[in-house]
Amino acid sequence: MENTTPRPMAVRISQKPFLPVFELPLDEQVVGSENRDRSDQDELVLEIVESTRCIRRRTDNREILAILDEIVWLARSL
Repeated sequence: MENTTPRPMAVRISQKPFLPVFELPLDEQVVGSENRDRSDQDELVLEIVESTRCIRRRTDNREILAILDEIVWLARSL
């Protein structure tokens, strides 16, 4: 039986007016999974690190720090 539930496509990282809004595709494992095992968490951390490297190439330090603060907040709320 095929899952017909619509999959969330993006999450808004920042709504602050001085920052660009980054929209990142969500992985199915991350969305709504309450019982992630350690390997899923490690994979999420690696994904955040890779995303951060891409963001660093395009933004200045103040923006990077604000984005990283929000990423940490989001990761802790999972």
